[in-house]
Amino acid sequence: MLLWRLPIQPRELRIESRHRKLVNVPNAGMSVALLSNPEFDDLTRMRMLPEGEAAERGSQLLYPAQIVALSALCDRMDSALTTKIL
Repeated sequence: MLLWRLPIQPRELRIESRHRKLVNVPNAGMSVALLSNPEFDDLTRMRMLPEGEAAERGSQLLYPAQIVALSALCDRMDSALTTKIL
């Protein structure tokens, strides 16, 4: 594996000091701090909110034929989730 050592930017130092999500490891550089379970759950929920909103808004712009195709795709996905794969 080929690695390059990049200089630490002031932006990353601000993130490190303010949020404690970047950790400066001596002789190794910056790494992302581990998230606790509640922090991970919060991040996941915050990420899902705009995705759901985008899907809802996008669905309002579909033509009837696209709605039929999307419904068929959802049915196939539901069927795949309930079918056991050996």
